[in-house]
Amino acid sequence: MEKGLANATKVLLTGCSAGALATMLHCDDFSAKFPQEVSVKCLADAGFFLDVKDISGERTFWSVFDGVVQLQNIRNVLPKDCLAKKEPKEVVPPCLTRSNSHAYICHHITLVTLFLPLVFLPR
Repeated sequence: MEKGLANATKVLLTGCSAGALATMLHCDDFSAKFPQEVSVKCLADAGFFLDVKDISGERTFWSVFDGVVQLQNIRNVLPKDCLAKKEPKEVVPPCLTRSNSHAYICHHITLVTLFLPLVFLPR
């Protein structure tokens, strides 16, 4: 707030890709720092990480998500309601992926994902 946000009337928290995930994870806490009359919006751009099974029927990408949680020590910022459904040592990727985490965000958030079609150019 000492950098000028104390006088703000409109605030936008945004991030792209991994930053979009951080935007979603911090949106509620960020918006709580402002008085109710301040318009706070969050925009998560291109942070869609699919939570799907691979061709073998396993969720092998979960090990990547779990590694992110461990390496960056971010378990404490994952949605508390989601974590409450997990065992303390259980893999937590469902609480990290955008396809699940948005259900636990209380504040207004806009989710943007743009899938570009592949264009094949002649040689």
